[in-house]
Amino acid sequence: MNKLDQPKEFKNSLSLLASFLFIASNFIFGMAVYIFLKITGHLLNFSLDKNYFLFLTEFLTNFVMCAVLLWVSVSRLGITLNPPELKKEIFKGLKLSLPFTLFYFVVLTTLYYLKAPSFGFEIFENSILISILEDIFKKKDLILFLVIFINMCIFTPLKEEILIRRFLYVSLRKKSSFFLSTLLSSLLFCLIHGNLIMAFVYSVIASYLYEKHGDLKINIVMHAIINFLIICIFLAVR
Repeated sequence: MNKLDQPKEFKNSLSLLASFLFIASNFIFGMAVYIFLKITGHLLNFSLDKNYFLFLTEFLTNFVMCAVLLWVSVSRLGITLNPPELKKEIFKGLKLSLPFTLFYFVVLTTLYYLKAPSFGFEIFENSILISILEDIFKKKDLILFLVIFINMCIFTPLKEEILIRRFLYVSLRKKSSFFLSTLLSSLLFCLIHGNLIMAFVYSVIASYLYEKHGDLKINIVMHAIINFLIICIFLAVR
């Protein structure tokens, strides 16, 4: 673990508790929104108008979460953000994460054609998101497409990598082996995403990448690339 970043520790146990409560509140809020949409029938309706609420709510929630998480990361954890070096950091992330990204899609493609249990592969065939994207292009709704794009390719990578990799994985890694830390954090990642294969494979790769380079920005870039490619796959199968 010597290659992992060595940020400042939380000043006290209360700060650590607050961070874990923040993670829990995100999960509880997400479940509450899901249950509400399920009860009201929004999740059963593939029309664009009926799902505006879903995407805008998720967008605003992720925006607030990312703002808070970035503040916590910089002020409490000592993670540095250097805007003048941001472009260089992004290209570094692209270079180092590209082989892992390709490996991820090779594994998924192989499992898909071997007809492995679906556990998430259905997103490439029939899903609400595909139907929504089709509706967006029919109505030429650029604003909602940008909302989905920013949410999936910017907010989600930031939020999930800080929460899962920086908070959870590093906390586990300080007290356990790479294998156990990766397993536990990946299982939680699966539960959050509601599937096994896709999320688990990604999380294992992301944990290895973070263990190897100790730079969260590389993980965020890889996560963003993968989500972008998933959007491209959605568009390719429409």
